[in-house]
Order: sequence, then C-alpha cells, then structure tokens
Amino acid sequence: MFRMDNYLEKWACKYKLLSHQPETGSKGQRFYRIDAITSVAPFLANLTQAKSPSMAYVTQVDAVLAGQGEKFLMREHRVFFFVKQQGVSVQNGVTEEQAATDAKYEGAEMAQDLLAYIYNDWRKNRNKDLEGIDFKGAAIFTTPQQFNGWWPTEVVFSQLVPRNLCVNQEKYYD
Repeated sequence: MFRMDNYLEKWACKYKLLSHQPETGSKGQRFYRIDAITSVAPFLANLTQAKSPSMAYVTQVDAVLAGQGEKFLMREHRVFFFVKQQGVSVQNGVTEEQAATDAKYEGAEMAQDLLAYIYNDWRKNRNKDLEGIDFKGAAIFTTPQQFNGWWPTEVVFSQLVPRNLCVNQEKYYD
C-alpha cells in the first residue's frame, strides 16, 4: 500500500535544500512525522539539533467519502516546512522583519518545489501512486512563528483514493 509519508521522505533525501539523512540517530535528519502542528513531539525532541530548513508530514488521517458512488475517499495531506530565522537572536522576543520575511519566503519556495515535483512525477513519470491528487485545490500558507524563531509554511493537498468496498473475512472471527 502506498504511503505518502514514505514518498515525501524520499523526496526530502533528494531535495538539495533538505538533504535529509534517514538513518536512525543521524545528525542530518530533516524529515519528521508529526501528529499535527499542535503536536510536533518528534520535531521538538530534536529542536536543539534540528537543521534549517526541515520538513514534517502530518500523519493524522483526515478523509471523507467522495466521488462516484462513494467508492473513494478524499484524503487530505498536510506538509510543513520549518525555516529558522537568521540574524538577530529571537531569544528575547526580537523579530527582525527582514529575516522573518526571508524565512517565510524560503518555506513558500520549498512548498512550490514540492508541488512541482509531485506534479511532474505524476504527469511525466506516470507515477500511479499519485493519481487523484487535486492540484487545483492545493494551498500554501505561512503560519506565525513558533519554537523560538522557526517559521512554518504549510502545504495542503487532497487526493482521491479508493476505499475498501469488500469485507475481508480473514480479518474477522466466524
């Protein structure tokens, strides 16, 4: 079964600005699986060593019945790019406007690069796992500063995926 988190982690390894190193305990970790932006324990646990930029995929499943005859689910995918503000220390609550803006734009640029890569992989490479992604409804937006100088940029896109229509009797007792 296709899992978007694994696909995105491979992208994070290939993408030069991230150059994620997936090995356990790696100091080059830049990809995280999180529950939600309000619950980012894996990222926070590494905050003192986290590299900028970093990326996180929300693993909460958010899907609704959709499509013809309710044979499909519309699954929402949420990705965050975290960029650390450069320049003035934010330890004392100081936010340098230019540095903050630069961090937001860097996150937004990476978000666009990700969407372009996924679109290219689907359209030109005919990656069947990416079928059903609604690129027209994709959104990119920055959120307020968090974690002492980190600026998150969120990317949201939906994907129409088939749902289980038949009962698998092997999963049940008689």
